[in-house]
Amino acid sequence: MAPLEEHLAPGRDIATWAREALEEPAERERLELLRNRISRELDRRLQRAERRLAGLEQQARAAEGALELAKRADLLKASAHEISRGAREAFVTDWYGDPEQKLRIELDPRLGPHENAEQLYKKSRRLLEARAVAAAERARGERERDALRAALAGLVLLEDPGSVLERAEELRRDGWLPAPAGPPRRRSVEPTESLPYRRFSSFDGREIRVGRNARANDRLTFGLSKGNDLWLHAANASGSHVVIPLGRAEEVPMETLHDAACLALHFSSEKALGGEVHVAHVKQLRRLRGGAPGQVSMQSPRTLHLRADAERLKRLLRGARDDAESSDERGEPGAPFRQRE
Repeated sequence: MAPLEEHLAPGRDIATWAREALEEPAERERLELLRNRISRELDRRLQRAERRLAGLEQQARAAEGALELAKRADLLKASAHEISRGAREAFVTDWYGDPEQKLRIELDPRLGPHENAEQLYKKSRRLLEARAVAAAERARGERERDALRAALAGLVLLEDPGSVLERAEELRRDGWLPAPAGPPRRRSVEPTESLPYRRFSSFDGREIRVGRNARANDRLTFGLSKGNDLWLHAANASGSHVVIPLGRAEEVPMETLHDAACLALHFSSEKALGGEVHVAHVKQLRRLRGGAPGQVSMQSPRTLHLRADAERLKRLLRGARDDAESSDERGEPGAPFRQRE
C-alpha cells in the first residue's frame, strides 16, 4: 500500500488533512440543518400565501354576479308601475336580452318595487367593491408567492453554511423570515398590568394595542393614542378598542390591519373569528356625550369584512407581549361603537 503522504497535496501535513476530513461531514450536516430550517419556514409561508390566493379566487367568483344584480335592479325599476307592494316575485321584460322572454325576480314582500331595486343595487355595489379589493390583494399575494418560490429554489444552490446564513439575513430584512428570538425579557419594574392595554405583535412585527376594559378603552383611545393612529372596533358589538400606532402619513400594512381586526373581533362580546370591524383614525373619534366610558361616535365609519382565520388568531395569542391570554382575561367589555347621525 502506498504511504499516506502520496495522497496529500504539496505543502499539506497529515494533521491538517485529518482535521479537514473530520470537519467535512459536520460541515455538510450543518449546511443541511440550516437549509431545512429555513426551507420549512419559507414553505409554511408559501402554503399560507397559496391558501390566501385560493380564498381571493373564491371571492372573485362570488362577485361575478354583480352586473346581473344591477341589471335586475334596472329592469325592476322600469316595471315598478306594474308591481304592487307585498308581491313575492315579479316577471319583467328583459330589455337587455330577449324582450320576448320574461325574467323572474324574487322580491321582499315587506318592500315596494323601488326599495327592492335599491337592495339589489346595494348588493351589486358590495360585490364590486369586494372584487376590487380582492384583485389588489391577489396581485400582492401573487408577488409574495413568486418571491417565496424563488427563495426556496435559490436556497438549494447555496453550498456552504456561511452563504445560507447570509441569505437568511437577507430574507429577514425583506420580511420573508421572522427576526431571531432575542434574550428572555426581564420583568419591568413597573408591572405590565398598569397599562390600560394588552400588547400584541402583528405578522409584520408592528405593535397592536387592545384595551383591557371600558375605562381602559377610553384611556387608550383618548389619552395615549395620537390622531393618526388607526382605531378598530367590532361592529355592532361591545368590546375592546384596538389601536395600531402610526407615524405621520404612515400607511398600515395589510397583514397588520387584518391582525388588528382579528383581535377586535376576539376581544368583543361576539368572540368571533370573522365578521365586520369598524376602522378609523383616532382623530375622527369623539367621546359620546353623556355616554359611558369607552363609548365613541364617528361620522361615516369604514367597515372591514374579515374572513375567519383560526391560525391567524392562534399566532397572535401566542405572540402576546404581556401574556395577556394566559388566563383568557377580558375584563369588563367596552361599550358598543355608535355612529353619529
